[in-house]
Amino acid sequence: MLDERQKTLSCWKNFATIAFIALIFAACTDYDDVFEDNFGYGQSSKGSEFDSNAMTLKDNRDDHVYNVAWVGSLYWMMENLSYEYYSTGKDYYLITACPTETVNGKGDCESTGFLYPGKRLEHACPSGWRLPSLEEWHEFYNSSEFQSQSGSVPYKGYIGGDHSWNQNREAAFYWASEYRTGNYRNCISFTSGRNSFESGSLCHEQWKMAVRCVKEAGAELPSIDNERVKINVYVKPTAYQNESNCTVANGWQNCSDFFIKVENMSSIDLPEVQLHFYLGAYDGLETSVSWISSSFDANGKAASFPQISFGNQTKDDYRRYYLPINIQGTLYSGGYTVFQVKWLNATFAEFDRKAWSLMPQTDAYALEYFEGIDLTQAPYFTGSETQEIEKNSSGEEVNAYTLDPYIPVYYRGKRISGYAPGDKE
Repeated sequence: MLDERQKTLSCWKNFATIAFIALIFAACTDYDDVFEDNFGYGQSSKGSEFDSNAMTLKDNRDDHVYNVAWVGSLYWMMENLSYEYYSTGKDYYLITACPTETVNGKGDCESTGFLYPGKRLEHACPSGWRLPSLEEWHEFYNSSEFQSQSGSVPYKGYIGGDHSWNQNREAAFYWASEYRTGNYRNCISFTSGRNSFESGSLCHEQWKMAVRCVKEAGAELPSIDNERVKINVYVKPTAYQNESNCTVANGWQNCSDFFIKVENMSSIDLPEVQLHFYLGAYDGLETSVSWISSSFDANGKAASFPQISFGNQTKDDYRRYYLPINIQGTLYSGGYTVFQVKWLNATFAEFDRKAWSLMPQTDAYALEYFEGIDLTQAPYFTGSETQEIEKNSSGEEVNAYTLDPYIPVYYRGKRISGYAPGDKE
């Protein structure tokens, strides 16, 4: 039996030995770098390398290279994060998992990605990248880039807090950036079936799920080659939601609403474009509002509800005023966005029917044949934004939307579609 003095001495010897080993380890290793890169509790100092021409991302923590796609105003990793973010030997709920047929196997996670616990995800992504929000996930899911690869997504399910592996080969689960309450944060899931996307669920941070990362494109947004872009803009003057003022008896001059449909026939999604709607108005005209907006994908399914904002009437280099219309969302490849343009007090009487975007251009000098936007039909077109066929003033069923090539479309200040007044000067 050891007396108390011997026990105390033995403890101090053990402590000194441990401290000496720790000191040697610290002397031989950059502790901060190991701590950050092996355990992921802090932002990695190793950085990342993004090539916007090759559309690849290299994670310098493990030299893994990911393919990247441009969706809306973000760059997206097109593969699941495969960095072993948490080392083994820690608390189970701080360890990455790589389920194959067993929870503990590593399997093919370097190519299909690890599953990550919801704790301490702030720096899971490579330096300069982050987790996407629920809204950003929804936009990505409906993009042509995601749909083109949906069949190859690893449907690895998730690992629950009881270590059980759930919905393997049935569904994909991903973390989103937002915390909701306590130990729960937002997550999303989907199956291989179309329109199976579910968002806004609460998932406990002890669960383990896949991760995708995004980066704001900002000034690095790729340039758009006009030859790859084809956009059609349609206009419908309407009495919808304004039938007390916009009536046949009151006259078309008392109408004040349009629906505009922007169709993206390009092979790429287009983010945040601006339209210039020439109405012949003046610079003091009140700012428009939009209470209705929807974006549809190539299958005609509602994909998102973009914000529509308006600038003041703006004079161009040819002294003609236009209304700047900003679509703050994505025009999906093969899909379209439709929205309302409404004035609460101003009416069509304040517009010039000979304005660039309204007047017929049918002569031999026309850049493209255009019968014009007939404002007098507004009282007869009472259907919603989705109703295309309506009866005109003659009682004939017609397409209420008119293709208008004289509403130019711009991306980052560059015109990518439509004709502007200077084209005819």
